[in-house]
Amino acid sequence: MPLFSIIIPSYNQGNFLYENICSVISQSFTDWELLIVDDGSNDDSLELARSFAHLHKNIIVLEKTNGGLSSARNHGIRYSR
Repeated sequence: MPLFSIIIPSYNQGNFLYENICSVISQSFTDWELLIVDDGSNDDSLELARSFAHLHKNIIVLEKTNGGLSSARNHGIRYSR
């Protein structure tokens, strides 16, 4: 079980999501889980998140219909360990 969870809500943020994910995985501390909550994006955000999840076992991608930033964060919290 990870020591802490990082939640990144994402709605059409493909151009920034790559840098955010790289920032997390480049840290020396490894006892974390990263939950990327795609909030109904219609750009390449979901595909980008899934590609990272295939490469890193501690990245989890969640999908939901668009409900706003707080809704996406709360969705991530529900699934965090």
